Amino acid sequence: VNASEGTKGSGLLASAAVLAAFGGLQVLPEAEREARHQPLVEQARSLGEESFAERFSVRDLSGGRHIALLVDQAHEQIFGYCTYELEEEALRILQLAVPEALRGKGLRRRLVDWARGAAAAAGRERVRLRIFELEGCELSLRASPGPTDLQLRRGSY
Repeated sequence: VNASEGTKGSGLLASAAVLAAFGGLQVLPEAEREARHQPLVEQARSLGEESFAERFSVRDLSGGRHIALLVDQAHEQIFGYCTYELEEEALRILQLAVPEALRGKGLRRRLVDWARGAAAAAGRERVRLRIFELEGCELSLRASPGPTDLQLRRGSY
């Protein structure tokens, strides 16, 4: 599957124009709160099914858990998502996914950068992210600007 075709079975299409200008993408935080964003949340659930052994359910997005979607300007398709919650000292990313065909193009970085900004805006000192599978994860964090520390932990904590 190439980037212009999207990912198998997910309906996530990536137009060449949008990919050429990632500036046209935006993050919708707490997308689960607005009924008009439910089709996008469903796209994220499909992507979650492709990316994780357990996809998130809409019921998981309560009690302080939210979803941020990386979407095109028309709000018609997603290019990635992260589920997250605010803890006392950190914003914790529960899941972070982009379509396999679009990996390595900076989309995960965009979501992590958004999380760093959201953490700082909420007065949190850190962003926490658990990595269960390191193979294929090329998220470089060394030169990340921003006021927050990013803690990567392998496995459970």
